[in-house]
Amino acid sequence: MLRSCNPTPPYLYPQREAHAPFFETLERNVEARYHQLEQVFKEAGLTENPLEILDAQVGTSLNGGAFVNFKTSRIIPFSVAEINEVALMLSKNAAIMNLTGGTSQIFKQTEKSLAYQKQFELSGVRINVRGVSKRYHEKNGRTVVIWNGVSEWPSKSTGQIIAIEEKGWVSVKPYPQSRKSSKVASSPVSLLQSYVYMTPDSTESATTISKEATQSDHVAILSDVVLPLYKQIFKARRQIMENTLLERSIQRRLRT
Repeated sequence: MLRSCNPTPPYLYPQREAHAPFFETLERNVEARYHQLEQVFKEAGLTENPLEILDAQVGTSLNGGAFVNFKTSRIIPFSVAEINEVALMLSKNAAIMNLTGGTSQIFKQTEKSLAYQKQFELSGVRINVRGVSKRYHEKNGRTVVIWNGVSEWPSKSTGQIIAIEEKGWVSVKPYPQSRKSSKVASSPVSLLQSYVYMTPDSTESATTISKEATQSDHVAILSDVVLPLYKQIFKARRQIMENTLLERSIQRRLRT
């Protein structure tokens, strides 16, 4: 998610010209996928059912390509504004992911979007990520965050670098409370849902091994490396966000 900021001129890092076409493509993808949110959530089974969902799996698509997806749905006893504020504050805090040796460059930053390149090491795996994310504040009170990126992962079996495309959708909106819950009617409640889909990018991946071997290697890296590491990242983000929201709530009560 993105950090909220006042209107400022976009900050560009030196390699702007060389990277411009790549980031422009990602930005167009983000704009298009914003309009796909409802369909994506429907196909992923993310409805407004208050039951908590926390699921991650590796699979094979109809065309034979390997993929990993993550989906979450949960009700949080905080307002959309509170959740946004904390999420934006934590978005650039590498410490929540236990990253080491990390570097970061911003290609472009505006009030609502961010194009970036990050390099970090997690559990001994060196990862390079380039991506674009954008948030949308809707009139109905919902905030939507869409991102698209490409990360480069080393294959343990071949030593090759495999490029993986990541598509992400997040929705945070007010959750209607039952009139029977009059005791907590004054406390805002929000529905937080997310869906992340990752698949090897054939246009970026190495092609020096056979198609069969590549497919096998893709499944292996997704299940053995990407899935456990991203589960670690998501779990850390969730825990830090919950702790921060709770701490802020306690501090506000103490001041009143």
